[in-house]
Amino acid sequence: MMEMSISTPRSEGTTFAIYLPSVGEKSIAQSTYKETMVTGKQKNGYILVMDDEAFIRDLSIEMLGFLGYRVKTCIDGKEAVDLYKAAKVEGNPFSSVIMDLTIPGGMGGKEAAQLILAFDPAARLIVSSGYSADPAMDDYESHGFCAAVVKPYKVEELAKVL
Repeated sequence: MMEMSISTPRSEGTTFAIYLPSVGEKSIAQSTYKETMVTGKQKNGYILVMDDEAFIRDLSIEMLGFLGYRVKTCIDGKEAVDLYKAAKVEGNPFSSVIMDLTIPGGMGGKEAAQLILAFDPAARLIVSSGYSADPAMDDYESHGFCAAVVKPYKVEELAKVL
């Protein structure tokens, strides 16, 4: 339970106490941080995250950074393909690429995956979507992906997939 009190600056008026129940899940710090520190599972690698939602990109940076990865983000498939090629040519390749399936008004994950795989058949691509019913999420390997992760991400799931 969490308690929050609200009162006026002069301590006059009414005070409210709001009690919020726990959802019963461990926090990121309780579950993954402890495992990372105790077992020494800190990761090394460079991950590219392609998603049109700023919230998801920011969340990815936090979660993957927490797991020990360096992270770069981009908005659409065209940018992901360009970044992937540039990093590979510069000798600083991405370990994996997490790609959103659907990018409104832009190149999505399926098309970008095909272009990256044409350039680098060994690329490790992970499909991502908030729509778990999409056929590409169930049959990700036939689309060139090596794994799938459902949004919103959970640290434990990202750690397992990577």
